[in-house]
Amino acid sequence: MPTNKSPGMDGLTVEFYRAFWDILGPDIVTVWAESLQSGVLPLSCRRAVLALLPKKGDLRDLRNWRPVSLLSTDYKIVAKAISLRLGSVMADVVHPDQTYTVQGRSIFDNLFLVRDLLELGRRDGLSFALLSLDQEKAFDRVDHGYLLSTLQAFGFGPQFVSFLRVLYASAECLVRLNWTLTQPVSFRRGVRQGCPLSSQLYALVIEPFLCLLHRRMTGLVLREPELRLVLSAYADDVLLVVQDPGDLARVEACQAIYSAASSARVNWVKSSGLAVGDWRQVSSLPPALQTIRWSAGPLLYLGIYLSTTHPSPPENWQNLEGGVIERIWKWTRLLRCLSLRGRALVLNQLVLSTLWYRLNTLAPAPGISRVCQIAAPFLAPHKYSIALLA
Repeated sequence: MPTNKSPGMDGLTVEFYRAFWDILGPDIVTVWAESLQSGVLPLSCRRAVLALLPKKGDLRDLRNWRPVSLLSTDYKIVAKAISLRLGSVMADVVHPDQTYTVQGRSIFDNLFLVRDLLELGRRDGLSFALLSLDQEKAFDRVDHGYLLSTLQAFGFGPQFVSFLRVLYASAECLVRLNWTLTQPVSFRRGVRQGCPLSSQLYALVIEPFLCLLHRRMTGLVLREPELRLVLSAYADDVLLVVQDPGDLARVEACQAIYSAASSARVNWVKSSGLAVGDWRQVSSLPPALQTIRWSAGPLLYLGIYLSTTHPSPPENWQNLEGGVIERIWKWTRLLRCLSLRGRALVLNQLVLSTLWYRLNTLAPAPGISRVCQIAAPFLAPHKYSIALLA
């Protein structure tokens, strides 16, 4: 389990359990075995502190805050154990088009597929559209009854399903607000963002929706090689490939079925579409899809702008230099306190990670060398202030 993470209400960290596992381990295993058998968790494991992290946009709107559950470490230990068992079978249950939390699959599989598809459309003159669906509060809207029914439908055994039922039974959260905690609030929807199981559970929850789309949509049929492309999914980021305008009505019908079963909801206003080639938006869209923003310009998918007209859209590199300077400048006062290894870690996490993510998918832009010149002196702090202002 990763260290240096915020603890739950008891304040005990992963480092604490690692240091004293020889003493505490047998008792914790006994308590969890009895809890899973009796169906009742200890109170500290049922409760979590809900912290709200700001997202981009107007922070006066509650939808622009991301809830994260601070769970007790003993809960995370058993959840991690179940997660390891679940991870061994995820590839057998989840379709290859979904890459989230599946061993052997990567987010770059999605990006490479869409990038190459747009390049193929430009080269061969194909006509189709890409439709990006924005799931509203995806992790928070998962109905627990639907979650357990989905696991049973996928063939998970009754004992495994009962373990998950116990983990979410009588779950409560205390919202951290203005440095105080509210009264406990029970909830029957949502997978806890902060739980080691949440990502895998969501991938299973959305899988029936993706299977329904595969079954009902025509997608894009390629002859060489013979292939049918319907969608690309990474968690709740679902990108649909539409060639037959009738697929748009099928998308609305599939979403209605999925929403009725799972309480999920698509934010059609934030959803977007990209027209490729001679594909044109149909004149009479289904009612739900009439608010979608269609364009012929770059499409933002998984943090990368992709286009049919440019191998490396300039939108990916706009304000990159200023962002690098702003991030590094915040650390200049601490340079004397950081070792060379510490400065290299900060540089990798704040600067190079954003570059590598883009460069794994896109061709380098002319401004990359300038960004590297700005970042390099960070490893030599006595020269950094002069280099940054040059």
